[in-house]
Amino acid sequence: MAAGIAQILAAFRRLEKLYVYASMKSDQDTGNSQYLGYKARADNLATTFASATAT
Repeated sequence: MAAGIAQILAAFRRLEKLYVYASMKSDQDTGNSQYLGYKARADNLATTFASATAT
């Protein structure tokens, strides 16, 4: 069980880094549709991750 929790936390840390990067790039240049797409994809991934790891 501890190994499973450790894997979930490691995946969350990677997701968090990706999300922060996408969010900051989107905030940096709000007119760039590529960065807005990154943010949208990060939002969707975070939602999917949260649903998959909910108890």
